[in-house]
Parts: sequence; structure tokens; C-alpha cells
Amino acid sequence: MQKIKKHRGRRVLFAGALLLAAGIALWAHAQAPEKLTDAQRQALVAEAESYQGTPYESEAFTCPGIGPGLCAGYVRRVYLDVLGGERGEIGRTTAEQKAELADRAAHFDGRYLSGGALKRNGAYLDVGAMGIKPGDLIYFDECTGSARHVGMYVGETDGVPWMIDNNANGGVGKRPLTVTIGREGDPYEAVAVYCNP
Repeated sequence: MQKIKKHRGRRVLFAGALLLAAGIALWAHAQAPEKLTDAQRQALVAEAESYQGTPYESEAFTCPGIGPGLCAGYVRRVYLDVLGGERGEIGRTTAEQKAELADRAAHFDGRYLSGGALKRNGAYLDVGAMGIKPGDLIYFDECTGSARHVGMYVGETDGVPWMIDNNANGGVGKRPLTVTIGREGDPYEAVAVYCNP
């Protein structure tokens, strides 16, 4: 009789563990963002380009509790305008975004590349080797391990990858997606890429 009770107890525990695992899998699937369509990627680029010429500290990029959103506020505004809801809701600062998107990629479908996973093609990031697509975000830093700047990949022209960003040297504009950006003596190096699923 005692043996039968032990086996029943084990079966109940096993069944409970299976139900818990299934529940976690369903929750993770429900939380995972759907893959971006080509139309959504094109819309992200078009929206980003629509701000070209906007001054660096524009009120258009203001983040609650921070003030003018600068580079992070700019990509956040574009994501919210195009994707809306939770998908478009990314951090208010570059450091918040970088941490949040790394977590998103670890738990869902996106890819987060950093360190040795960043491939170079001469002075440029090798977007083809890394599978970067328009609408993906690139983070830059001064080697502090955080993120001080963000831009959005918008595509290639004649083999040169381009990004668009909001920078202190001219507001929103396009520039080649080089490994290092910034002013002479104050370079920022690419430290991470978030590839949307």
C-alpha cells in the first residue's frame, strides 16, 4: 500500500512539473514579439528619415522624466510611432535600451550581438555577415561597457552600410555605419547590435 502511495505521489509531482513547464512555455510564447515584416522595417526607415534635419535637442524626442531625448529619444519615438504598444516601448536612455533589448533577445526571438560577434569589413560594420536588417539598432560607447549613443541601420548604397541617428553635430541625419563614430579625440566604438526578430 505504501509503495502505491509513493508512486502516486511521484506521478502527481511529475504531472505538476509538466504543467508548470507547459505554462512557462505558453507564457514565453505569448510574450515574444512577432517577427517584423518587411513592410514594418520599411516603415521604421521611412519614419526615421522623415525626421532628417530635426535639431538634436528637439522636443519631438522628449522622454518622460528625462527631458529632450536626444539619440535614444529619437529611436524610441520612431519605434513608438511605427510599432506602438509594448513592441515600440523601448528604454528612455541608451543604457536602458541596451540592457532591455539584450534581455528581450535572450528570452525571445531577437538577436543581440556584442564583443567578438561584431564583424568588421574594413572601417564598416559587416551588416551582411551579422544579418543586420533595416530598422535594427546599433549602440556605441567610449569603452565604458555601457552605451552612449544609438543609431538605426537603414540599408546599403553601393556596398556602404548607412545608419541614421540624432547627434550633437547636426541633429537627425544619415551617415556611413562605421565601426567608430564621433569627433576626433572623442571616438565612440560600436559595442552592440540589436537585431529585431
